[in-house]
Amino acid sequence: LYLFFINSSLAVEEIADVYAKARAELGSDATHFPWIYRHFGVEGTEKLNSAGRIAYHRAKFGLMRTYPNVIQVIISTRERGFNWGIITNGSEVKQWDKINILGLMHLVDPVVISEVIAKGYQLNTELAKKPNEIIYKEAVCAVNAKFKPKN
Repeated sequence: LYLFFINSSLAVEEIADVYAKARAELGSDATHFPWIYRHFGVEGTEKLNSAGRIAYHRAKFGLMRTYPNVIQVIISTRERGFNWGIITNGSEVKQWDKINILGLMHLVDPVVISEVIAKGYQLNTELAKKPNEIIYKEAVCAVNAKFKPKN
């Protein structure tokens, strides 16, 4: 993905290792691209950063797929009265991007996202992530509010 600026003699494993270190140190925002460029002795510019982000997202979203038959299973079980939801960790915008790209947006409800829960409770984001209890409690509350039992 980033081979347009990396010496071809470098092993793919080294590139992956450097990327993993950058993500671990800096997180998943765009600041990891300049860190990677510096590691390989390349002067990064906003033009290069933009190209890196676009290439990364094209590859990531282009390869993103559900497991085989997931959409068909969701549709057929919904037709029989079952409802599907998603509990996911991460930023709200990134999780919605993934849900939309996978074609799940109109098939699942509720969608419970850790970042949204953290903001709602004014918590550190880590405290609202799976496997912490609060995200599951919020999912149960969302389901109960949406699908109250009929009397």
